[in-house]
Amino acid sequence: MTGRWWLAAASSAPDVDQVRDLWRAARAAGEPRWYLSLIARIGRQAAAGTSRGRS
Repeated sequence: MTGRWWLAAASSAPDVDQVRDLWRAARAAGEPRWYLSLIARIGRQAAAGTSRGRS
């Protein structure tokens, strides 16, 4: 994968499990810790059931 599209994919993921899978894939791809933290934040918000900006 090229570029950092992980955040967009995590934001549109249908459930927390998919966000976790994306986090793992991003980690395996060598993304920096700060970027992984952003993905994790999206996952925590999804787990808590808060809005992620979707209509």
